[in-house]
Amino acid sequence: MKKNFIWSLLAIMLAATMIFGFTSCSDDDDETISNASLVGTWYYLENDLESDNGWNGAEVSVFTESTRISYYIEKKYGEWKLYRDNELWTYTLDGNKMSLTAAGGEKDGESVELKIAFHGNSLTITEEYEGEVHTYDYKKFNGTPQELTDYLNGK
Repeated sequence: MKKNFIWSLLAIMLAATMIFGFTSCSDDDDETISNASLVGTWYYLENDLESDNGWNGAEVSVFTESTRISYYIEKKYGEWKLYRDNELWTYTLDGNKMSLTAAGGEKDGESVELKIAFHGNSLTITEEYEGEVHTYDYKKFNGTPQELTDYLNGK
């Protein structure tokens, strides 16, 4: 009886080892992201250590099939206010790399290269700016930037 228990235990351990041995992690560099998977409203809450409640605003990006419109939601006098950036950004995707080009506004013609990855209902955007790497985790919001502002205001 004890011999059967040991063989059963060894079989379970072997099966567990094989499961982990044949499982591999994907490389984010090979991830292909489609324009359609980006379409919608995405937001990133910014942490401001000087504010009383720890949060002072949200960056909001609305993606269409080829453009990105940026908004900012800021808390002023206890209420969230919505602001739109002047720039309209066009984008192209190559695997997990996004190339953005400003069309209009103060940054007209400027280009930015980003690395993007999906993790469930989150979009991670990584950019290098002035020699530093910055990573932002955006969450998907099923609605418009105004509806997100109303939601934050409890309306």
